[in-house]
Amino acid sequence: MSDLVDARLLIVTNVVVAAVCVALVVATIITKVRRHRAERQTELRHHLVRPLVVAVAAGEDDDGTAEAALTALPPPARADAEAVILGMLSKIRGEPATSLVRILGDFGSIRRALDDLDSRSVVRRSRATWLLGMTRDPAVAPAIRPRLGDHEAEVRLLAVEALGRIGDADSATAVLDTLTDGRGQPGVPAASVAEALMAMGPGIAEPLRRALDDPRESVREVAATVAGHGLFGQLTPRLLDRVDDDLSRTVRASAARAVGAIGGHAAVEVLARATAAGNPPAVRHAAAAALGELGQREGVATLCALLDDDDRRLAEIAALSLLDLGQPGRNVLVSAAAGDDGPGNAAAAFILDVHRLQTAGRQR
Repeated sequence: MSDLVDARLLIVTNVVVAAVCVALVVATIITKVRRHRAERQTELRHHLVRPLVVAVAAGEDDDGTAEAALTALPPPARADAEAVILGMLSKIRGEPATSLVRILGDFGSIRRALDDLDSRSVVRRSRATWLLGMTRDPAVAPAIRPRLGDHEAEVRLLAVEALGRIGDADSATAVLDTLTDGRGQPGVPAASVAEALMAMGPGIAEPLRRALDDPRESVREVAATVAGHGLFGQLTPRLLDRVDDDLSRTVRASAARAVGAIGGHAAVEVLARATAAGNPPAVRHAAAAALGELGQREGVATLCALLDDDDRRLAEIAALSLLDLGQPGRNVLVSAAAGDDGPGNAAAAFILDVHRLQTAGRQR
């Protein structure tokens, strides 16, 4: 009797499980069909307004017909036009972009976004921050800045990107502060902060100078990186100080790379010291590469000595840098490669061989 009950129970269980599986499959299919249908309908609606938006974006709306037609759209169609416009704003500049932003203003999109910056909804704050950044309008930058201190990491990131897109140099210090969350923990990714700062132009020189003295390692590192990419020559003395005495090997390496991009004769001595034994490998590597990028012949002797260093990677970087220094550096490499067998001979010969292969490949 017990076996019969167990068998029946097993059958019932299997039937129930099978029914549930079938129901899940059916539900999944229905959901996918509905989603596909909704996406198709959205695409069809966008297709109706896209020609008007494209005409404005391409600068072909000389008589303002397309812009007037977009402005006259009813609210449901305006939502579709807004989506299409926002998808194009990241790709265009100049008067067409200004026209599209003006249309968004006529739709009320910008006003609603400004109101949503203080919304309790993270989704609304995020979308509002992103939308306002897409306008690239300096007038909305002051409204976005408070979002740099938003308690949600996603909103802080979007605010950094938005202010970078706008090019708001007045926000540089506040953007650097987002590298930490206020409790000493990592904040907005360094790459995002650096990219935003690089888009802000020459007006951030003073904030960068102050940042190079900031007690936070992440702030000093990003400041050094941005200074090099932005070619802020006026920051060279401070960057040299960072190469010489910063407590962080990462900051020292970043500062060395920056000096290589923007430095001059005064940088050779500091970079040469940074290549000396006893310094961290990352610092020595960055300084040796920077000596080549500087293009100063005064660095030849230092780089020549590094060809025999026990750090083989450093020796290869030194050889590459000598190659970058033109004929004087090449003469040193040829001489080292022709000398007695040794570490310096191997590094010089290897880099010369690679250079010959690359040159031959370009000539084919």
